[in-house]
Amino acid sequence: MQARDYVSKNGKFVVASAAAGKEHGGVRQHSASTTGARADKRERVAPAETKPKRQRNNEPIKVDINDGGNDNNDDDNDDERGPTRDGTSRGRGDAARRTTPLNVIAERRVKIEAMLNSERRKHISASAMHRGYLYQPLLDVPSAVMFAGITAPLAKACFPDYDYDKALELAGPLPKALKLATGLTRPWQGRERGKLGHEQVRVAVNAGEEAVKALFEGSARLMSADDCLKSLKRKHLRPLVAEFIDYYDECGLASGVDLLCVTTESNRHGAELLVPIELKWGADNTFNNSTGPLFRPLALATEYNNSPKHQAFLQLAFYRQMLIDHYPEVKLGPAYVAQVRNVDTVYHPLPLAFVDSGKAIKAFVFEQRYKELIEKANASSTPGIVTPLGASITSVIALTSTTTTTAASTTAAAGRRD
Repeated sequence: MQARDYVSKNGKFVVASAAAGKEHGGVRQHSASTTGARADKRERVAPAETKPKRQRNNEPIKVDINDGGNDNNDDDNDDERGPTRDGTSRGRGDAARRTTPLNVIAERRVKIEAMLNSERRKHISASAMHRGYLYQPLLDVPSAVMFAGITAPLAKACFPDYDYDKALELAGPLPKALKLATGLTRPWQGRERGKLGHEQVRVAVNAGEEAVKALFEGSARLMSADDCLKSLKRKHLRPLVAEFIDYYDECGLASGVDLLCVTTESNRHGAELLVPIELKWGADNTFNNSTGPLFRPLALATEYNNSPKHQAFLQLAFYRQMLIDHYPEVKLGPAYVAQVRNVDTVYHPLPLAFVDSGKAIKAFVFEQRYKELIEKANASSTPGIVTPLGASITSVIALTSTTTTTAASTTAAAGRRD
């Protein structure tokens, strides 16, 4: 499922040929040489009973952006009002298809290619052995430092009082008519299916169908993972890379964005926009269960709770802010939490309130991470740092994390997800 417009050559992502660019990302140009005579004819027609106009050859499609009609360009089943900034639109009422000029498409592709081949990506990798991420400060020195994922700091900072069992109890029994069949009989089966689904999507996007057949053929292959990838086409999204790892070296945090996609030219937001997606597997009947409001940021606490759905929004908002911080030149489109259920894939667009709170969410996660590092440093035999500003945070990370000297471990398979 490698994106056809960004092909890997000798370990680097490059934009495909000009011909491929015209096929997948180009905007059809139309001649306006015959529009004058047609306009004269239309003026003579009485407007008493207007018939639908048929598109003729060489005549561009004209869409009234205020017509409020059906939006058949994006198969949204959204239940949240998505962001309207950065070239995005909100609801089904916006029926306009944005045609992106060819020079803008080419410019966006070059910037996305530069992001994929960024030098900073060479310093970080996921490690199954260490159940985390390994940061290599110097590429020519075979040593690496453990970086933590964002799941634990985010939970402690923003929803410390969430309890799954209590959320089920508060929600009460779900009516049988509304209950979706999951095919699961034990709680641990859902977690294992989620891990398997994430891994299958990662292999499909990064390595292709042949690799999926080799690794997941038979009972190990999840149809829900295949359906999830097919649903991207209905959303007019093209998968670019899965498990895109990025990091903040100043506090030793790293995480992998489940899926990065780009919009196609038929997407209503425009072509070649980067779309981060957070995949959540299952929770068919419990995705909205909560035990109370979010703890922080306060701007979100009045309207949003600590349900798995809103937890995923927090995570996605952090990823979006991380992309803005490190790749500001890349144009971002909408962001989605994709809930992969047993029967379908539901896309929840990131609400504007979470987009606006991206910097605040990042600040709270950083604060929690600094607290953990200082506590570990003070508890160790080596004298620690009493304040986060007292010394370089890199020295605190070095004191409190596992350091490995094997270069091979930095290229281990993808490990614990965040």
